[in-house]
Amino acid sequence: MPTFPICLLILLSLLADAAAQEGPAGAVAAEPDRTAPFGSATSVQQLKGGDLLVALPSGQICVIDVESGATISDYRTADSWAPGTSGVSCWLAPDQRHLALGPIGGPLEIRAFEETSIGQPETALEVEPKRTVEVVIETATEAVVEGSTGWTEACWTPGGGHLVTWRRDWFHGPPERFINVWALDGTLAWRGPLASDVAVHPTIDQVAIVETNRVTIGWPDSGFRGVDIPGAHGTIAYSPDGSQIAVGGTSKQIDLDEDRPWRRPGGGRLATITILDASSCEIRSRTQPDGWPHQWLQRISWSPTGEHLGFSAGKGYSGGTVRAADMKTIHTFFAGGQMWAILEGFWVNERFYRPYLFMDYRPGDRSLVLDIKDPAARTMTPQKDWRGVTRLTGTEDVIVRHAEGIARVTPSTMKVQWER
Repeated sequence: MPTFPICLLILLSLLADAAAQEGPAGAVAAEPDRTAPFGSATSVQQLKGGDLLVALPSGQICVIDVESGATISDYRTADSWAPGTSGVSCWLAPDQRHLALGPIGGPLEIRAFEETSIGQPETALEVEPKRTVEVVIETATEAVVEGSTGWTEACWTPGGGHLVTWRRDWFHGPPERFINVWALDGTLAWRGPLASDVAVHPTIDQVAIVETNRVTIGWPDSGFRGVDIPGAHGTIAYSPDGSQIAVGGTSKQIDLDEDRPWRRPGGGRLATITILDASSCEIRSRTQPDGWPHQWLQRISWSPTGEHLGFSAGKGYSGGTVRAADMKTIHTFFAGGQMWAILEGFWVNERFYRPYLFMDYRPGDRSLVLDIKDPAARTMTPQKDWRGVTRLTGTEDVIVRHAEGIARVTPSTMKVQWER
């Protein structure tokens, strides 16, 4: 057969395939699904206009409608961050004029931010000017870094003038990273001690640092004061009004020269909550919550009103809530899991989400939310593995980050308004 007809047939075949892919003449390509499930989001923050800024494991940042959950616009982050490997961290300043973002576990970039300045949808996220913050700069020893199981945490000061970074851990261990305070131009304004956890004051420029057996309060410009607290370690939090500080840890002095003291059984240790006056740094109360035997109070958080504290405690394994005024235990529960792992609990308005060890979670299981007003009540969550909530302005509803996406939920009824 002559060569020309064969080439013609091949060409006609390719044209036919292309036409089939394009669809009927005049057809418009389908719009991307603006309500498709997200997967587990790394953060959700509400913009001043009411809509939501969502960071995804894919390396994208989306703006979605708070009423429907539909995507308004989405943006790619830097290609050099290798999107999809670990996701993107994103912290929006309280005044929403700056954004700190970067690959999880890597350097952050401080960028000027406006809702209208983040570029066209589906384009690279470009917010100028940007300043790189090398949050992982200096550590105690290289050996500690190699065995690290934690992640970089960050928080803006209330006025948005500084970014505070530190290290948090999934497991008990000695403090590994220094607390750093960064200026908006990316320069290091101050470096503090090795911190096992840090809290930023809700209304003024002030930080509270728990090291090991010691808490330090202050700010570089105004100076610091500290108090020695035997066993203080791992978790610290300001009350919503900033007048008190709650500190976790254990009841006895921690000797870092011991061989892995937090994994040693027994020793008469009890999980302990210490309450400090945020102005004077004086100890107001110190108590051990009732309940299952445990040795380390690992995570602590205040309820939105400041009337209660939620906690998780290890080597037991338990958690619960206490009344801040008299430290009376309201809830206790057993959560199971590895005795040295750290579980996260958090407040869903005035209800406390019961932490559990996610590695032991069975498919289809859900978890409990505990009602402070009715201690006997046990409410099941509509999704499994809640990982955090964002409170919405002007409504009881919250945005829940869970194992498979995000959802808008009404906590009093657990009704799901929408889900992605």
